[in-house]
Amino acid sequence: MMHGENTNSDRRTFMKVAAAAGMIGAAALGAEAAQAQSAQPSSADDPQAPAGLKATPDLRYPLCYKTPAIEGTRCLMEYFAALGERNAKGMADVMHFPFGSFEGTNPVAVKTAEDLINHAPPSMNLNPNPERFTDHDSYMKAGSYDVFVGMEIFNSDPVSCNLGLTYDRYDFNGHKMLRCEGVYCASNNDGRWALQLASTIFTPADLIGVRFRDAEEAAKRLRIDHDLQFVTKDASFNATTTGLGGSMSMGGGGTPSGATPTRTEAGLKHSQTYIRMHRPGGVMSLFKVKGVKSRLSIHEVTDAELKTSAEPIDYEEYRDTFKPLGVGPYGWVFGVVPTERIVHATVDKVHLITGATRYTATGEMINSDAQVAIATYRKSRWGLSGGMSYVMTHDRGNDRPADRERA
Repeated sequence: MMHGENTNSDRRTFMKVAAAAGMIGAAALGAEAAQAQSAQPSSADDPQAPAGLKATPDLRYPLCYKTPAIEGTRCLMEYFAALGERNAKGMADVMHFPFGSFEGTNPVAVKTAEDLINHAPPSMNLNPNPERFTDHDSYMKAGSYDVFVGMEIFNSDPVSCNLGLTYDRYDFNGHKMLRCEGVYCASNNDGRWALQLASTIFTPADLIGVRFRDAEEAAKRLRIDHDLQFVTKDASFNATTTGLGGSMSMGGGGTPSGATPTRTEAGLKHSQTYIRMHRPGGVMSLFKVKGVKSRLSIHEVTDAELKTSAEPIDYEEYRDTFKPLGVGPYGWVFGVVPTERIVHATVDKVHLITGATRYTATGEMINSDAQVAIATYRKSRWGLSGGMSYVMTHDRGNDRPADRERA
């Protein structure tokens, strides 16, 4: 789900803690995950602010890309190598649990490594005799093998890295059967880098390259409309851009117990990012590692929630957060970023790089952030249903005042 455009969660009903009945097994996931954690005290270190940091750490700082990119790549390559070896334990070894996977348009939480090995969802299931809509559904065939096509690092922050992976699956005669195009998020939880969220699109070989332009345009418009609420002060856009049903995202500073973060907790990283260094603990408190067991947020979006999220609201507190930057008064936000593009698309799901760029009243950029978002087509409507980590790519609040004046 898209987060990040409000700094007062109490004033935005859409960001309230979900009712217990609306969560997808959050309590059960939290209890089981917590029991699985070691009783040893954490030895992890939280990331430290780079010298001269005045706003949100962005991708000018090695802290935001050097280690995250290296570790994210390692995790994803080890996962793919284990998948190629049909080694479920090896796959589990580079995952955080609960692990989230969008299976088609539906978010599925894998609670433990044992569940992955014994009851994996279809995209990670190694069963060579799949049957759709059963507990042994998969995309495998006896004797098949996978061929690496490519990997991409999209963006990162001090505690996470968003990546893409594409591979082709061949039968034992060397005939291409499927292509898998996926997006993945690796995160540093309590000092350990591993994958925590994935979404994949499997395409039969003869449909590779087919464009679904209506899906692509619908997905891009969702993000644009989401941000129109902050220009028009019309919260009703939430009711038309948010996906109904299951939602799964990476966000927040995580939870120390291993419990699945609530929707509000997951949104804190994004909403409080704009409070900058004067927030209690400083902006680096948004990127904690020590003691964090999970960064996965799972939520069920209901019709009732969409109705309350559309209630009139003033975004004064959102605009006020940009005043300390010294780059001019807030003017506009556009749900478009320079790097926006469709990554993968099919008939009912789109992976896209999107985000928001904010400008002063005179048109100067304030900052720009990005996310690998997941748009789904469910119940005959497109909606934003999840996403990988939401990262600040460029924040002019970190520029020196003299440099801004010369510019």
